[in-house]
Amino acid sequence: NDPALTQLDQPALQAVIFADSFLTTFQPLSLDHPKVLSPLNNVALIHYPLDTLASNGCEQVFVICTNDEVEEYLQTSAP
Repeated sequence: NDPALTQLDQPALQAVIFADSFLTTFQPLSLDHPKVLSPLNNVALIHYPLDTLASNGCEQVFVICTNDEVEEYLQTSAP
């Protein structure tokens, strides 16, 4: 840890979220939409890890999913 290094010299903090699950534990709640889009306190579940990562300095998040609905949701709801 060289104190001469500035924050700009350090690589961006990155994270990966696996947003797909092929489990049936949320059925029948997840029949209409993916589990990560299920609301908890009127907020989609996917927002909780995203908010936690953002508040801890994560600059890039890669969301792995195979459902187009999740991708569309994130594109329209992201700030």
